Amino acid sequence: MREGITHATARVETWSHELSFVCIVGEPGQFTRNVSEGVADGVAQDMTKWLAFEKETPVLRAARRALVKAPLIPDLGSSILHIWQGIEGLFPSISTEITFRTSLLLAELLAPLNSRSVTYEAAKKSYGDRSRISHGSQKPVSMENWARAWLLLRDALQAILLHGSMPNEEDLTRSLLKDD
Repeated sequence: MREGITHATARVETWSHELSFVCIVGEPGQFTRNVSEGVADGVAQDMTKWLAFEKETPVLRAARRALVKAPLIPDLGSSILHIWQGIEGLFPSISTEITFRTSLLLAELLAPLNSRSVTYEAAKKSYGDRSRISHGSQKPVSMENWARAWLLLRDALQAILLHGSMPNEEDLTRSLLKDD
């Protein structure tokens, strides 16, 4: 090509090759990346809160680490298992009816961010993906499967920040059963 394409003349489609938080943006100086002072201050405040939450509730550290590390694991299946390690760590007492109970608790935890029914269905599907992978299914794992799991974990951590702490499983269950 003698000249580059533009938004007006072409459509560019991207797709993942490997998981990564890295984005190649072109020649140095070609693009500027500015973050306002308000955004930076908000991130710093959230991080301070989060670190206090982790001291109070150590399982949150594993969830945060899964959120950060999972995109760096090249194999999608292994990455999904790592994500679910973080999600399941949020609800350590669940040992029976795992799909159902985890999906319900996630639905209630994420209620400030997402519809309960949408979260519940996404969690059930994603837990099914996790089970299929961990039991050796040969069915291919897609980027959609990975994104569904990662977004659940991302939203769970965001919801915990909004709650001001990690609600315990009993509180989440009682909240689900509240008469409005």
